[in-house]
Amino acid sequence: MRFIYTNRTDSASIFSSLLLLTFECVINMPAVSFETFDDDYEYASTPASCSPSPASVQSDHECKLGYDEDQRRLSTSMRRSKSEGSSVEDDEQTVETSLNSYQNKHNTKEFLTDNLHSHDTIQRKKTKLDNQYEFVNHPNDCNFELESIHNHPHASKATCYEEICNEQLQPYQWPTLIPTAFQYHAVQSTFFKEIASNPFLALTFSINALCGLYKECCILHKSKGHKVQTKTSGKYEETTWYAGETITKAEMFAVKMYTDWDLAQKQLKLCYRPPRKANSAEYLHFQKRLCHFRHWRQTLDLTILKFGEPMGGRVFYHGVDQLMKLEMHPTHQFCGPLSVSVDKQVARSFTGNNGFIMTLCSRYPRLNSDYGLEVASIISDYPEEKEYVIRSLYTRILHIEFGIPKSVHQLVNNTNDTLYKLLCFVISSLMANNLYSFDIDLERVFKALLIRTDEYRSEQDQQLLFDADDEKETSVVQDIAAAIPQRFVEEFNARRRNHSCLKLDAISHGVRSLFFKDGRISLQRILKFMPNLVELQLLENYEISNAFIAESTLFLQRTSSIYEQFECIKFMKFSFAGSPEQFQLNRDVSESSTYAWQSMGWSFTERHHSLYYKCIISRSTL
Repeated sequence: MRFIYTNRTDSASIFSSLLLLTFECVINMPAVSFETFDDDYEYASTPASCSPSPASVQSDHECKLGYDEDQRRLSTSMRRSKSEGSSVEDDEQTVETSLNSYQNKHNTKEFLTDNLHSHDTIQRKKTKLDNQYEFVNHPNDCNFELESIHNHPHASKATCYEEICNEQLQPYQWPTLIPTAFQYHAVQSTFFKEIASNPFLALTFSINALCGLYKECCILHKSKGHKVQTKTSGKYEETTWYAGETITKAEMFAVKMYTDWDLAQKQLKLCYRPPRKANSAEYLHFQKRLCHFRHWRQTLDLTILKFGEPMGGRVFYHGVDQLMKLEMHPTHQFCGPLSVSVDKQVARSFTGNNGFIMTLCSRYPRLNSDYGLEVASIISDYPEEKEYVIRSLYTRILHIEFGIPKSVHQLVNNTNDTLYKLLCFVISSLMANNLYSFDIDLERVFKALLIRTDEYRSEQDQQLLFDADDEKETSVVQDIAAAIPQRFVEEFNARRRNHSCLKLDAISHGVRSLFFKDGRISLQRILKFMPNLVELQLLENYEISNAFIAESTLFLQRTSSIYEQFECIKFMKFSFAGSPEQFQLNRDVSESSTYAWQSMGWSFTERHHSLYYKCIISRSTL
């Protein structure tokens, strides 16, 4: 994403070609403080610039002092007077009036120097090209503006797997809950003023474009606003609403900005992605962002909650434009806006040449806590995208596939970097997160790793992984296996052998034989794949059958000394229709099979709840 303007002396020409706003209120922003306040949360009175100090030119001691001073300055925004409140509605002329009043107040270079020169999270570097300046987003914004992976040093120069993985894959950050969001009060008194004077948005739009978007929203609100109504009554924090309320102009504008204004959407999303291992200056910068986006964050969040609906068992798709390292939260929950589509082809259009598609749904649909707003037909300029904006979600990933199907065999012959990237993705994104449902290209990479291990090297073992009649597919996988460096095989083996808890959900057809035998889940094959497993979790569609219990009994009796660390099997169901009482152990498993397990020191426990069903088979610890 680039913003280019011609370096001319004529001020009007600069603004018309740069498409950049400068705002007097940004330059003269009130000072703020982190010191203790009384219950009135009084404003500080000393004005100061909002620009962070350039830590790169300070000593450690000076940086600490600068940070403390900025912390003291920041909290007027964070501790707004409760008596002032925050108006959601503004006069229709606010946006255009504010924009026009600030249009020609300050020189563009001065604005950049005063307000953007020391951004750590959204650092922009300036390069003179002929008679132009080019502003380029820093790759730290890894979810949105990634440098080409091929710009990294060749992976073979790395000395260990983690170094290779860090070179090849940027981490994918899910939107994260802001635990202390209520502390970060708005810099401006209203939502529209916040947009007009937000320094983080100043590089993302032209005055005419923003005014046009707002006028379009006004027309849309007049024609369709009465159709968008709350379906139920509710309360969130201090806001209460009742069934039948129509969407306000500010609420519609908050959603429309998110769906139609991509560059501003990216800036808002960074509010839900705190800096990792942040130093003082970086975290201060993040805190300022929260203050400058307070009204938009709050209005968008509340709008989805009021006018959206629980996602239930709905399946949807999310496209990511680069292969990245997936890092799931322990609860699998993300908190913050995320755009998805119910049309896979729409998600595919966002993946580019090197991205992937996640097929998603709610992990706990009966909880009804995952809300999404269907915006395609009522608000967005792009109804063909069939877009939903999700507020938060307990994520269940059903499938992973490349955006553009490709022949891994051809890619391997192209560059080693491509193979290394795919190997890292399979090991550190898929296997690490218990994801075993993926497309045929990823299946090939996974199988290639598998046949390099001692357990699956023999011809008999490999017959489990390949169709006997498909010699061409077998040859492709073997060629990939021959190209895999030993360090990747060692990492794959280490992950496989040290995995203690396997959570099996959806499994793709090509690797199903790794876990199934004769159409049933097989404990024997699972423990061959992960020999040091302690706990096995079988999620959703796995049935507790008498055949599984009987076969597992015989296997554990023969190998009790080999797999003595294995101690628990859990069948868990969260996504089902009807009552949890429909699942009954004593109906599906015979008494003789139950007795055989009990004689080996195992016990059966069932839990029926309105939200879930669990059957736990555990080894006695006595």
